[in-house]
Amino acid sequence: MRVYPRPHSRLAAKLAGLEPETPYPGFEFSELVTGATGTGDLTRKEPTELGASEMADEALAGLDEGALRKLLEVTADLAERRRIRSAIRELQRQELEREEEALASKRFRAERQDNKENWLHSQQREAEQRAALARLAGQLE
Repeated sequence: MRVYPRPHSRLAAKLAGLEPETPYPGFEFSELVTGATGTGDLTRKEPTELGASEMADEALAGLDEGALRKLLEVTADLAERRRIRSAIRELQRQELEREEEALASKRFRAERQDNKENWLHSQQREAEQRAALARLAGQLE
């Protein structure tokens, strides 16, 4: 049985800037190396610069949630997975804020602006309500 790489995994990794073949000046990606024991276990070298995670975070911020989830599926490094999950959470937080702002703008819109076709009807209803309140106030006195 032959195993073929997923076509989207390489593209997502390339878009996220995590693929080792992508050249960035002054930046080396983590690379897989064979362990010293000869058992075939794999370890990772750390990035050589502190800006590596910042560059990866900026690249991840440019992706949509679907691409980030696909990238998360194919990433084995725990630190990279943590950054990807963080980017997904940030996208979800931003989307939630946008939805809350949209709801707030709809919720506090004045009725007259919301329903211009029935403006006369709403004016009459307000006048009736004021008259009913005046009658109730008179009865209480």
